[in-house]
Amino acid sequence: MLRVIILKNIRIGILFLLLFILLATALPIIGAKLYASFYNEASDNISMYLHSSGETITMTQNEYIVGISLAQIDKIYPEEALKALAVAMRSASLYLKGCCRELCYTDADYCDCENNMPFVSREEFTKKFGADGNEIVSSLVSAIQTTSNEFLQYKNSYALALVHKSSYITTESSFEAFGREYPYLEPVITPEKNEINEILVIESEFMRKLNISAFELNASPTVKLNRTGRVESVNIFPKNIPVSEFVEIFEVRSTNFEIEEVLGGYIIRSYGSGHGVGMSLAGAEKMSEDGLSYKEILLYYFRGCKLIGQNETD
Repeated sequence: MLRVIILKNIRIGILFLLLFILLATALPIIGAKLYASFYNEASDNISMYLHSSGETITMTQNEYIVGISLAQIDKIYPEEALKALAVAMRSASLYLKGCCRELCYTDADYCDCENNMPFVSREEFTKKFGADGNEIVSSLVSAIQTTSNEFLQYKNSYALALVHKSSYITTESSFEAFGREYPYLEPVITPEKNEINEILVIESEFMRKLNISAFELNASPTVKLNRTGRVESVNIFPKNIPVSEFVEIFEVRSTNFEIEEVLGGYIIRSYGSGHGVGMSLAGAEKMSEDGLSYKEILLYYFRGCKLIGQNETD
């Protein structure tokens, strides 16, 4: 009986040993294939549909990453901040690839609708910024090449690594901004100097832009806030104006704002710039100046994500 038990335990031990050897052999192969799939996809050609002209244009994935990165910047950032931007935009672009095929009835990988990232070509950018534009593009392209094929992964998927210009104290929740929750797009404290912008609008211009009469404007505008303190809507009785419409009309830099009534008009005071979700470029700039690497910056803003790529273990 004892001999049977010993033989049985030996067989179980051998089975566990064989299983361990199999896993040790298979996991690196699986990991290599997974990375190879990401690597190949990042270097493919892509197509983008332009709603304005009905034209579909083709470019490399890296050129697309250049265009969506240029749409986020208007100056030269420190090298580590630009690297963080490059990896974030690569991750977001791979996440969004093909998302508009059903929404916009197009076979293209991307389009220029609001469901994708804004895109600016090198030509448009340099035309706008002149000699400075060439220098900015050169610095950005260098950062994209240096971080080639690196991206953020959350669990088994690309991360929607969103970027904005600057925040005020904290970044914004994706659920509050877009109505969809991503665990890695939750508010974090951001270190940049607080950016405050004021717009003075005289009362007649305020009424004209909102298409309201003096009779309707019989009370001060009020704002409805979400749980993180950003504006959801603006109420001017009897009108309730969606925040997206209001910020577009008055070119307010973010949905984190307040309206102050002054003699003869209103001051719209906004804090930060952009939707506020994900990585703040101003915050990344400050962290870079303080000596943090692009990897540390990315993993700070996108909590729970993993950095995948050729330089992952550097």
